[in-house]
Amino acid sequence: MARLGAFAVVALTGAFVVCSPAGAASQGCAGPVRDLRAALTQLNPTNTTAAPGSAEEEQIRRQSVTAFAEAAQLHPECKDAFATLGAQLQAEARSKSLEDGTPFLGPIGWLWNNVYYRVFSGNDVLMILFGWGLLLSPVILVVSLTWVVRGARGGFRKPYVPEHLRVDT
Repeated sequence: MARLGAFAVVALTGAFVVCSPAGAASQGCAGPVRDLRAALTQLNPTNTTAAPGSAEEEQIRRQSVTAFAEAAQLHPECKDAFATLGAQLQAEARSKSLEDGTPFLGPIGWLWNNVYYRVFSGNDVLMILFGWGLLLSPVILVVSLTWVVRGARGGFRKPYVPEHLRVDT
């Protein structure tokens, strides 16, 4: 998890330092990109997550800016590859979002945590404003199915025809 925080900081910083469009890394840039990735990984060797806004996070950010700047200066032909690396690190940081949910109520709790943290980003206000529809959707589904089954049940019985409408054949 510490690497996740460091990679997020590095990816955001790298996107600002290397301001060229992200392109595919050429074969000649594979070594420098690998070296830059290794250098960024070594910035946080204790594998701890720095608190947002802390001095440790600021130090990691400054070191990552320096690493990207040095790599861009040493290998100017690989700026696109470095931008791609920054984009990859940023995507990794986004895909491994930290979820603090607990697995209460089994699969239903897991689903609820996914909705709460992925759809509403853990925001209680958004959950209150828009989440009630998600909360009521199973109830609405059950009520609708009950009405459909109750209405369809009449189709399985022999219909009642009043005496004055019956015709003997």
